[in-house]
Amino acid sequence: MLRGIYYAASGMLAQQINGDTIANNITNIEAPGYKKDTAVMSPFQRVLLHYIVEEEKTQTSAVGYTSRGTQVQGVVTSFNQGELKSTGRPLDVAIVGDGFFVVQHEEGIRLTRNGSFKIDAEGYLVTGNGLRVMGENGLIALNDEDGVSIADDGTVYENGQVVDRLLVVDFANRAVLTKAGENTFVAPDDVQPVQPQYSIRQGYLEMSNVDIAQEMTDLIMMMRIYEANQRTVQTYDRILEQAVRDIGSLR
Repeated sequence: MLRGIYYAASGMLAQQINGDTIANNITNIEAPGYKKDTAVMSPFQRVLLHYIVEEEKTQTSAVGYTSRGTQVQGVVTSFNQGELKSTGRPLDVAIVGDGFFVVQHEEGIRLTRNGSFKIDAEGYLVTGNGLRVMGENGLIALNDEDGVSIADDGTVYENGQVVDRLLVVDFANRAVLTKAGENTFVAPDDVQPVQPQYSIRQGYLEMSNVDIAQEMTDLIMMMRIYEANQRTVQTYDRILEQAVRDIGSLR
């Protein structure tokens, strides 16, 4: 009986993580370049059950396999392209296709699909969070956004003069990337980037790839599964309470 409580409780814990993941997706639905996360469920390691043969209690016979409940195996990120939104700002750029912008963080190099850029007080091209954007020749320095134009290949011009080209990289296996906050990703040091197939759209932003209708459907399903497991725990609790009461009444 206690095994049933453990199984139901593990389901509740897994759905709690699933709910947090869905809520984070909904929170970031308006964040440019945000990529949706999905919690992947799996059973705990299976075990083989045996029963004891009555005639010879040193021998057992296999009954079959059972799992020990549910767990979140991992959180998977979808890198599907988000919709493009026209802004008209010269420093808003969107990647169409594969790849990530490379930005400089105090803890090292990070990657992002958020192309909402600006010029900081020192004249460097930065993200909305102040992370400096890398070009193929280093940091990109500009004077005034009104004179900036960015070509489809990422080449940055100011007043008709070439400044640099936006550094855009990708990875053969994006599963190695992990989210690092501020709508950025980090890659392992031992994984080499590859050259992506992409084009740049100036005056546009790539919006998140979160489908609000799907997220609300998943949220409702998560709540129903959580409540079903909760009722199972409550039922087992009442049965145990009754069993203890009945045993206590024996004389």
